[in-house]
Amino acid sequence: MTGEWANRKKRRIGIKWKMFFILFAFVSVFAFSFWIFQIQMLHFFYQGARFNELKNISEELSESFDNENELLIRAEDKAEEFDSDIWIYRVSADSIDTSDRIAYFDGTHDDIGYHIESNFADMYNSAIDNGGRYTAMVPMKHFENSYFDFQIVKDNKGEPNLFPYVSGSMQHLNVISVNVYSVGDENMVIIQRSSITPLGTMINTLENQAILIAVLLLVFTLILAAIMAKLITKPIEQINRAAKSLAVGTYDIEFEGRGYREIDELSDTLNYASRELAKNDRLKKELISNVSHDLRTPLTLIKGYGEVI
Repeated sequence: MTGEWANRKKRRIGIKWKMFFILFAFVSVFAFSFWIFQIQMLHFFYQGARFNELKNISEELSESFDNENELLIRAEDKAEEFDSDIWIYRVSADSIDTSDRIAYFDGTHDDIGYHIESNFADMYNSAIDNGGRYTAMVPMKHFENSYFDFQIVKDNKGEPNLFPYVSGSMQHLNVISVNVYSVGDENMVIIQRSSITPLGTMINTLENQAILIAVLLLVFTLILAAIMAKLITKPIEQINRAAKSLAVGTYDIEFEGRGYREIDELSDTLNYASRELAKNDRLKKELISNVSHDLRTPLTLIKGYGEVI
């Protein structure tokens, strides 16, 4: 029985390791969430933020269609603030050309806008067919010697309320957004171009930082688990030693495990049990003593009578 109890005791995991596993699980969930949202989905969040910027700019500019001077001032400010090119057209025919342009603001200052304007007619028609909103991702690597090979990597045809997210190792892309607003018998068109910066270097840096942080958190978790286990187990070990003394009949032992409310309550309970056991032991000894005395008295008398006879 003693050997079986020893084997069971050996198989049990101590509080320190249980604390370590719990903290390790928490840190693992945190690290995995950080890796997913801050690294793997960084492209998604970044591109979504850029698309929302363009959408908000277009909606804000559309509020000034009835005041052309205010519209142009706002458009110029937005182009400079967000480093984007902005074209504004007033279209009365079925197609769009440069004669319909009200203004062009080169917020990117790279002169590429002049070379891609010839492609706006197709994009305007795509916007009309797409409920007035069309967004396309265009690579910038084909711009050489003042010639731009206009290629669309991805667009939102058929899904005007979504943006054309490009995953994976993102190259240097530009997003072109076309928004068509019906104003009377004319269409007001706002076209914007903004760059999407490659994030490969940033993601590699974040991955290296994440690995370093994970290692540091693992070491910190082990140290913290050891400290917490020590703080928790110390009063329990004190109570355990006192309980072993109580088990062999030392009833005057005092349970002094302190530090936590539950430990205090357990110490008080065991102290009460120790006092009751001591009381019962004392009563038992008194009972045995009295019974022995009562039995010994008549036996002594009988023995005396026997000797007289």
